[in-house]
Amino acid sequence: MEKTYPFDRKTIDKLVTKNCPGVYIILKNGRAGWRVSFIRRAEKNVRRAIIAKCEKCKNRSTMRFMFSYAANAKSAFDLECIFYYHVTCKLSYNGGIFYFHNNL
Repeated sequence: MEKTYPFDRKTIDKLVTKNCPGVYIILKNGRAGWRVSFIRRAEKNVRRAIIAKCEKCKNRSTMRFMFSYAANAKSAFDLECIFYYHVTCKLSYNGGIFYFHNNL
């Protein structure tokens, strides 16, 4: 999970095609640049979870998302933990791709 995508329904429908567990990250562009708004897991259906979040959010034009499928609910939980701890270490942006850097 490195590439980000516009946070809109058209993009979600095109890219998130599987109804399975997974993890997604929402990024928001503010005065200080891009920052992680939140990281969530979907234990059953990551597509449905991303769509639900998109429909609730205002100012989606200032947001992007990343996602990853998981084999099952436990894998989704494990991925959420991994991404959370990696993101809190450092996140850098380079030409449309976000790179995770672990300081450990």
